[in-house]
Amino acid sequence: MKLKRLSNPRRLVVAFSVSILIGFSLPSTIHRRAFDDAFFHWYKNPTPATAAALEGQRYRNAQIAFETQASCTVLLFIVIYTVWALGDSLSKRP
Repeated sequence: MKLKRLSNPRRLVVAFSVSILIGFSLPSTIHRRAFDDAFFHWYKNPTPATAAALEGQRYRNAQIAFETQASCTVLLFIVIYTVWALGDSLSKRP
């Protein structure tokens, strides 16, 4: 297998674009006990301190969701690029 065919820039861009589209379009659900506790405390006692704690937990949930989607995007890129390269090299054998 030639290295030249594996490092095709068009293939890299297409594989990365498809993996970004798929990876970030899938919804993610984050359920953490820390968020539940913060919401419960805010619901029972809506003060600025409990609201700030709840907002911090919301931010952490969003951060975890982004990290998960970014990890899935990288994994999808590796899978898509590998399958595409292997399929291309196997189909061009004499």
